Amino acid sequence: MREFVRPIAICASGLWLTQNYPLSVGSLRDRRVGIVGMGRIGQAIGRRMDASRVPVVYHSRKPAADVSYTHYPDLIEMAKAVDTLIVIVPGGASTAKMINADVNAGARSPPA
Repeated sequence: MREFVRPIAICASGLWLTQNYPLSVGSLRDRRVGIVGMGRIGQAIGRRMDASRVPVVYHSRKPAADVSYTHYPDLIEMAKAVDTLIVIVPGGASTAKMINADVNAGARSPPA
């Protein structure tokens, strides 16, 4: 949402010394959000999405107790169903490479 690829390229090329690149004004309007990881932090983010009336679905190893969002046991299927992924998982071997080319290929393009 914040167009990080272009600013990273500007930094890597050294153009940041001569060019400004303000971040875009990102919006979740008309998007469906998929949260990867529905622990304490994922649930807090979900509540904030609710307040903004942004539809939320999630992926985790097991369905979270007392969570009303739709659970997707298959991460790639969830990626196909959403416009934006928010990844809230602990680092380490169990989550390394969780978001890979297959997941990114499943993600839908943002609305025009």
